[in-house]
Amino acid sequence: MDSETVLGHYVADATGQWVPALQQSTELFKAIVNDDINPFESEFDALGSGSLGAFTILYWSEGKGGEQATPQVQAKARSLLALAVHHGSLRVLSYLLSKGANPRAGQDGQSAYEVCERYGISGSR
Repeated sequence: MDSETVLGHYVADATGQWVPALQQSTELFKAIVNDDINPFESEFDALGSGSLGAFTILYWSEGKGGEQATPQVQAKARSLLALAVHHGSLRVLSYLLSKGANPRAGQDGQSAYEVCERYGISGSR
């Protein structure tokens, strides 16, 4: 798997919130969302070098135009660390930090620190 491979998908629900589309996503993405460390470690280790870089995530939403609307998709680069922070996956987060993931590195203008700020996550919790 490389940065061009789609790691996971999100779909906008009726309220506009992004919901993980697990059926269409990779096992690695599912493990992050569910904070399931054993499958995450297996998938992560199988990636080898470069696994701390950015991966492509697709964000799907309804287009404008009613029933005839064409779905809209936006591709964004996200690190595994930023995804773990976003989902509150503490076991995965801890594992990634132990492997040398840099919380200051970011893709599409979002480091893991910026994800924390955006969602109101602080070290005091």
